[in-house]
This record gives sequence, C-alpha cells and structure tokens, in this order.
Amino acid sequence: MAPDGLVAFAPSYDHGNSLGFNLLDEKRRAILDAHPPLSSLAAKACADRFADGKQVTLVDYAKLAISIANVETGRYWLNRIAEVSSSAVAATVEETPQMSVLARRFSIRLLETNRERLLS
Repeated sequence: MAPDGLVAFAPSYDHGNSLGFNLLDEKRRAILDAHPPLSSLAAKACADRFADGKQVTLVDYAKLAISIANVETGRYWLNRIAEVSSSAVAATVEETPQMSVLARRFSIRLLETNRERLLS
C-alpha cells in the first residue's frame, strides 16, 4: 500500500533471471520459434529459494497464495492481473534500456505466458 493509500502491485525488481537475461538472442529466437513457444521454459522456471529448494515455480507459489487468501482477496488480485493489458506490458518492456529487439519480444511473450498460467 502506498503512503497515499493506493493499493497496487509492487514495482518490478530483480527480475533479470525470470526474463532470461542470461540468454543470447540466438537462444531466445530458438525458444520463441519452438512449438508451443515458451511453454516448456516457463514451466521449468522454479524458485529454489523457497520450500527448502523444492522445484516449485513462482506461478505455483502465486496460485498457492491466492488459494489460501480469503476468496475476496484472491479474486481481487486475479482481477487486477486480468486487467493488465498486453499493450501495457509491451509499453513497460519497451521503456527498459539496453535490451535488444529480440530480448524485448522474448520478455513480453514470457510475461504474457505466465499471466495466462496465473489466470488459468
């Protein structure tokens, strides 16, 4: 909650690993060209810092958090996620400095893939 009382998502931070910063454009292109694109990569992205190093994805942790919140709170956050448009995601990524065109495309597609996973 912001000092003015506005409830909002926290700013993005420390997301380099989750958006494939360590991949070369050649690898990004191969992943984007795969069928289905990004699905297998997104499903493998685990958060080993949680749950004693068990292989659990951040999407699964988010789903768990929503499932244990009260129904109204869970519904609120799922609706907020659903309200984020693809164009808003793209605009935010486009503002990120020092990214190749392919890195931007990859990041946008990965964010959209994980958004779909959260909402499914």
